[in-house]
Amino acid sequence: MNEFKESQPNIEQSPAEVKVEKYEANSWRDIREQIMAIEDAAFNNTGYGEGMMEGLFENQSNLNYLLKDSEGKIIGYTQALINGDSAYIMNTAIKPEYHGKGNVGALMKDLELELRTRGVKWITRDSAVENGYADKIQKHYGERVVETRERMSPWGKQRHFKIEL
Repeated sequence: MNEFKESQPNIEQSPAEVKVEKYEANSWRDIREQIMAIEDAAFNNTGYGEGMMEGLFENQSNLNYLLKDSEGKIIGYTQALINGDSAYIMNTAIKPEYHGKGNVGALMKDLELELRTRGVKWITRDSAVENGYADKIQKHYGERVVETRERMSPWGKQRHFKIEL
């Protein structure tokens, strides 16, 4: 049995007690099991497959950030694909027991800072409508949201956002 599933997390951790770390493409083997467990749990086994995730993490032109608990275990991640002055947030996932604690904000803060230093002016992303995540993004970014549209996807109804950095 793997260590990731056996550990009992301290789910009371706030963003001040977690660490955001930039992932350098070269160690997929070391993080694969933890990332895939988070992907499966966060998206009810309907998220990206292992081949897709490996490609996203190992593509050196993508930005990948990991969220770790106080013990150094990965509890979340986000990924951005940069294209000129915009970046598409491909995926953001947090272990379900860490939802509602500001952890997505902690990840996005570091990612957005890096994107700004690279000259990115806009981020775009798609977010699920049915689970309320799209509404949370709308509320968080407020007036920085310059465009939205809704569409159906294989994962259900999604809201696409264009957000000013």
